Amino acid sequence: MFGPRFFPLPLFCVIQSGVCAAKNPGSGSCVRKPSSNKRYFVYIMSSASRTLYTGVTNDLERRVNEHKTGAVPGFTKRYRINRLVYFQETDDIAAAIAAEKQIKGQSRARKIALIEAENPSWRDLSAES
Repeated sequence: MFGPRFFPLPLFCVIQSGVCAAKNPGSGSCVRKPSSNKRYFVYIMSSASRTLYTGVTNDLERRVNEHKTGAVPGFTKRYRINRLVYFQETDDIAAAIAAEKQIKGQSRARKIALIEAENPSWRDLSAES
């Protein structure tokens, strides 16, 4: 359902990987951990009224389906957050968790700017094949 895709975070998001922090992931300016076969995703979901939820997972398709079906009780079920509007992929779980924390710590305006930089129409990316 989802092909390989990576959206680097803008300069206000620092992804940490390996032994240093890089403002330009993949620039080669950092020593990185060896690549593995595992994939991790940082994602932002939205409701029709644009209530936002940020998360991290190792199986984006499964996790989005859980949000869409309301399989897990909580915030996303209560507020009907069921549209995938942004995601990025990495092979480093520490980088994924750090990016999630950084996004969660940003203002709503910066989260919206992050989404609109890659998905200006807020289309549901999970509906794309």
